[in-house]
Formats: sequence, C-alpha cells, structure tokens
Amino acid sequence: MNKRKVISVLVALTVLFSAACSNGKGESESSNSNTESTIPKDPLGKYEQTVTLNIAKNYDTKNLQLPDGDTLENNGFSRYVKEKLNVEVKLAWQTENMDAYNQKVGVAISSQDLPDAFIVNEQQLKNLVKADLIADLTDVYKDFVGPLVKGYYDSYEDRLLSRATFDGKLYALPDTQIAGQHTMTWIRQDWLDKLKLKAPTTVAELEAVAKAFIEQDPDGNSKPDTIGFTTIPSLTGWNTTHSLDPIFGAFNAYKGQFLKDASGDVVYSSTLPEMKTALAEIQKMYKMGIIDK
Repeated sequence: MNKRKVISVLVALTVLFSAACSNGKGESESSNSNTESTIPKDPLGKYEQTVTLNIAKNYDTKNLQLPDGDTLENNGFSRYVKEKLNVEVKLAWQTENMDAYNQKVGVAISSQDLPDAFIVNEQQLKNLVKADLIADLTDVYKDFVGPLVKGYYDSYEDRLLSRATFDGKLYALPDTQIAGQHTMTWIRQDWLDKLKLKAPTTVAELEAVAKAFIEQDPDGNSKPDTIGFTTIPSLTGWNTTHSLDPIFGAFNAYKGQFLKDASGDVVYSSTLPEMKTALAEIQKMYKMGIIDK
C-alpha cells in the first residue's frame, strides 16, 4: 500500500497555502485532486486550477460570532485565500478543545488517515516523520515561502527550523512567538481628550491616567463605575487583549523563559530581580485601586 504524503505544519496556514499545496513541482497534493497546476515560484502565486486543501482545526465554536452566512469553512479569510491563491480550504475535521484535537491527531496518525495540513506538537511530528507520513518541505520552503516568514525564522537563527529538520530535511513549519511578543495596552482616546490628558509613555504616567479615569468620570454618567486598568487572566497560557505583559515588559521582566544575563549566563526569567520589581509595581497598582479587584 502506498502511503499518502501529507504536509504537517505547526503554524497558522493563512500566508502559507501556496507552499502547503505544492511539492515544489507545482503538483497538487490535496487529498481529492491530482490535477497538475503550475505556478511561478512566488509565495503569493495563484494556481491556474483550483486546489482543495483539507485541514484539521481546533476551534471552540460555543461563542462563535461571525457575519450572517459565514462559517469556519466559509468566511472572509477563506474567501480571500480562494481569490488570491485559488486555494479552496475545507475542514477534514474540527474539534472544540485541544484534548480532543490531540486525541484525533493520534488516531489519524495510527490509521494513516490524515488531512492535507494540520497542527501538531513536537512528539506527534516525530511520530509522523518516523512513519514516513509527511512530505519533505525543504525545497518548498526555499522556493515558495516569502521573505517576511523567512525573516521570522531567521531571527531565531537555526534554533527553530532545526527542531523540524530530520536527516537534513525540513518536515514542518514550526510555530513562532512573533505575534505574542507584541501585546499592547489600549487606552481610550476620547477619554483622554475629555480629561485633557496625553497618552502615557511611562508606567508612572499610565498610573496617573488610570487614576484620573477612575476619579474624573470620563464616561460622563455621574457614577463612580470606571475601571482604571482591566486585566483578564489567561487560562490558556496565551496572551490576551487585557494582559499585564506591557507592565512586565516596561521593567524588562519576562515570564517562563530562559535568557542570557549581562554576564552571558543562562538564567530563568521568572526568578530575576526585574520580575520582583514588576510584581511590586503591579501590587501597588492593585492596592491603589487602579487594577480592578
């Protein structure tokens, strides 16, 4: 029995569909299409004939809010990819939580019934490579992945791509934390204007603005109900819109990472003096009532 080659990726696929659908020769590797379709070696090159890409997706749909008529499979993003690349994205299957997703991936690997592209963890990737179930992406990466994405990987030197490389061949596109490193504090400009305040540029200025928001009724409802600084704990481990990360970042404090200190020694970031300073500042903001209790 010939094993069907599929592509396993560890990142969101939106900008990588042209790479994911080609083996470097312009041949579609979609599970339901063997039609040859050539494109130039362009990261955003459009296929002459429609290529169907079956993916697996984990997404909690309980609070899904999409425009009328849109679905996980048919929405603004999927239509954009179809228009720009002539790639039609279909769901091979979808789960509501990561436990279910990992179980489903395990079953798919065991049965060798795999989607065309999907997200895996490192152990699952090793299992796929060992079983010879996924495609060599070495030439695909070289020829079809654009300079922006390559720049992300280059910023890690060889520390990231090497973890998806086996016997000199690249089998997956590892996740990066590029997006998660830029959490920002959002401040209402209309409230700043009403109280004749400037946007803060330091933690001390942020505290002053938050205190003014609490005490000077920027929403004009004559009620002491304004929150100075909102935070929502992340139960998933990912950053949220209302994250304290910008406060930590202002003190060069980073959680759960191994970094080099000034002497070049590797240290654990959560135990550094900078972390204690940041936590003390957050405690002060909490006691002042700036962080909502």
